[in-house]
Amino acid sequence: MGRPVPDALVLFDTTGRSAGPYLPETHTGSDGRFQLSDVVAPGRYDVPLIVWASGYRNASLGMRTNTRNTVGVTLEREDSGSRSRIVLVRRE
Repeated sequence: MGRPVPDALVLFDTTGRSAGPYLPETHTGSDGRFQLSDVVAPGRYDVPLIVWASGYRNASLGMRTNTRNTVGVTLEREDSGSRSRIVLVRRE
Protein backbone atom coordinates (compact mmCIF):
# COMPACT_ATOMS: atom_id res chain seq x y z
CA MET A 1 0.00 0.00 0.00
CA GLY A 2 1.22 3.48 -0.86
CA ARG A 3 1.50 6.59 1.24
CA PRO A 4 -1.38 9.01 1.93
CA VAL A 5 -1.69 11.97 -0.43
CA PRO A 6 -2.47 15.04 1.69
CA ASP A 7 -4.45 17.98 0.32
CA ALA A 8 -5.89 16.09 -2.68
CA LEU A 9 -9.03 17.76 -4.03
CA VAL A 10 -12.16 15.61 -3.65
CA LEU A 11 -15.41 16.70 -5.25
CA PHE A 12 -18.78 15.64 -6.57
CA ASP A 13 -19.29 16.71 -10.18
CA THR A 14 -22.85 17.93 -9.75
CA THR A 15 -22.96 19.95 -12.95
CA GLY A 16 -26.64 20.36 -13.74
CA ARG A 17 -27.73 18.77 -10.44
CA SER A 18 -26.24 21.02 -7.78
CA ALA A 19 -28.46 22.25 -4.96
CA GLY A 20 -26.42 25.46 -5.05
CA PRO A 21 -24.07 27.41 -7.31
CA TYR A 22 -21.01 25.38 -6.30
CA LEU A 23 -19.44 21.96 -6.62
CA PRO A 24 -19.42 20.13 -3.26
CA GLU A 25 -15.74 19.63 -2.44
CA THR A 26 -13.19 19.01 0.30
CA HIS A 27 -9.48 18.13 0.61
CA THR A 28 -7.78 15.10 2.09
CA GLY A 29 -6.12 15.47 5.47
CA SER A 30 -2.49 14.66 6.24
CA ASP A 31 -3.59 11.01 6.69
CA GLY A 32 -5.20 10.95 3.21
CA ARG A 33 -8.73 10.65 4.62
CA PHE A 34 -11.71 12.79 3.70
CA GLN A 35 -15.43 13.15 4.33
CA LEU A 36 -17.73 14.71 1.78
CA SER A 37 -21.35 15.00 2.80
CA ASP A 38 -22.69 18.05 1.00
CA VAL A 39 -26.24 18.25 -0.22
CA VAL A 40 -26.91 17.55 -3.89
CA ALA A 41 -30.18 17.96 -5.77
CA PRO A 42 -33.04 15.76 -4.49
CA GLY A 43 -33.39 12.29 -5.94
CA ARG A 44 -31.55 9.02 -6.14
CA TYR A 45 -28.96 8.92 -8.92
CA ASP A 46 -25.24 8.44 -9.51
CA VAL A 47 -22.97 11.48 -9.29
CA PRO A 48 -19.26 11.33 -10.20
CA LEU A 49 -16.83 11.48 -7.27
CA ILE A 50 -13.50 12.88 -8.50
CA VAL A 51 -10.17 12.88 -6.67
CA TRP A 52 -7.31 15.01 -8.00
CA ALA A 53 -3.84 15.90 -6.74
CA SER A 54 -0.98 17.67 -8.49
CA GLY A 55 1.45 15.16 -9.97
CA TYR A 56 -1.09 12.30 -9.90
CA ARG A 57 -3.62 10.87 -12.33
CA ASN A 58 -7.27 11.71 -11.56
CA ALA A 59 -9.62 9.06 -10.23
CA SER A 60 -13.40 9.02 -10.75
CA LEU A 61 -16.33 6.77 -9.81
CA GLY A 62 -20.11 7.24 -9.87
CA MET A 63 -21.50 7.41 -6.32
CA ARG A 64 -25.14 6.73 -5.44
CA THR A 65 -26.81 9.70 -3.73
CA ASN A 66 -28.88 9.34 -0.54
CA THR A 67 -26.51 6.63 0.72
CA ARG A 68 -23.41 6.55 2.88
CA ASN A 69 -20.50 5.30 0.75
CA THR A 70 -17.08 4.28 2.03
CA VAL A 71 -14.40 4.25 -0.66
CA GLY A 72 -10.74 3.47 -1.08
CA VAL A 73 -8.74 5.70 -3.43
CA THR A 74 -5.42 4.89 -5.08
CA LEU A 75 -3.77 7.78 -6.91
CA GLU A 76 -0.99 6.86 -9.31
CA ARG A 77 1.76 9.28 -10.26
CA GLU A 78 1.37 10.92 -13.67
CA ASP A 79 4.59 9.33 -14.93
CA SER A 80 3.48 5.80 -13.99
CA GLY A 81 1.83 3.46 -16.45
CA SER A 82 -0.97 2.72 -13.98
CA ARG A 83 -4.46 4.18 -13.66
CA SER A 84 -5.72 5.83 -10.49
CA ARG A 85 -8.86 4.24 -9.10
CA ILE A 86 -11.66 4.54 -6.58
CA VAL A 87 -13.13 1.36 -5.14
CA LEU A 88 -16.44 1.16 -3.30
CA VAL A 89 -15.72 -0.51 0.05
CA ARG A 90 -19.16 -0.24 1.67
CA ARG A 91 -22.56 1.24 0.91
CA GLU A 92 -25.14 1.85 3.64
